Amino acid sequence: MNLKPFDLQRALAGDPVVTRAGSIVKELHYFETIPYQKLCCVVNGCILTFTDDGHYYRDGKDDDHDLFMLPQKKTYWVNIYRCDIANNNVYVRGLFDTEEEAIKLSGMDLLKTISFEVEV
Repeated sequence: MNLKPFDLQRALAGDPVVTRAGSIVKELHYFETIPYQKLCCVVNGCILTFTDDGHYYRDGKDDDHDLFMLPQKKTYWVNIYRCDIANNNVYVRGLFDTEEEAIKLSGMDLLKTISFEVEV
């Protein structure tokens, strides 16, 4: 699993969070009134506390409980055009969030509209 560095704002916004060991964080709450480890999470049925940067230990020492962002996949669409019929060459144009947008903005000589996924 290709884990991303912990991002408190994204986590509080609801993006998926896991531990270094791969356990899913079920609930996540931030308490302003707690003096040190203000971030509390439910992991494997237990309530654990963390630093703002997702470390289990305040000194930043690595631990299997440290928090990470679970990678999410984003789909993009591109248009493929023929540019040299004799040599069978093509070129790609545009980067679109939806297939509908890619097709709507396609031009002449469109061969195909394709999608691909990237981790964000």
